[in-house]
Amino acid sequence: KSTKLDNGKYQVDFEFNVSKYRNNEKGRKYFSDNKLDSISHKTEKMKKPIYSVPLADYIDVAIFGEEEIDGKKKETVLYSKKHKFTQINNKLSIIVDSEPKEVGIDPFNKLIDTNSNDNRREL
Repeated sequence: KSTKLDNGKYQVDFEFNVSKYRNNEKGRKYFSDNKLDSISHKTEKMKKPIYSVPLADYIDVAIFGEEEIDGKKKETVLYSKKHKFTQINNKLSIIVDSEPKEVGIDPFNKLIDTNSNDNRREL
């Protein structure tokens, strides 16, 4: 969500999940080499947990806005920085100078991803 602050800036608060896995020689996903080092996250609302190999990854986080140039709306990057993630469920709060429209985790699709269409969300 995005909240306009008294100073004219915007606070963007968002929650998201990060998960990573490996493929075996047959192309099947696995989350642990020894069944002991995987991590998981599950809330009461979830039917099954999310699993991941241990995380210590720097991933791009970006917030996008838009500006009008020559009568056309153009996407602008209001914030872009790598953050280190060590757990599956994450919450961030970031202040930007202009009204945000979208937030993204690996929004430029630099990482290998089975579904790169879920990396950005409208606010």
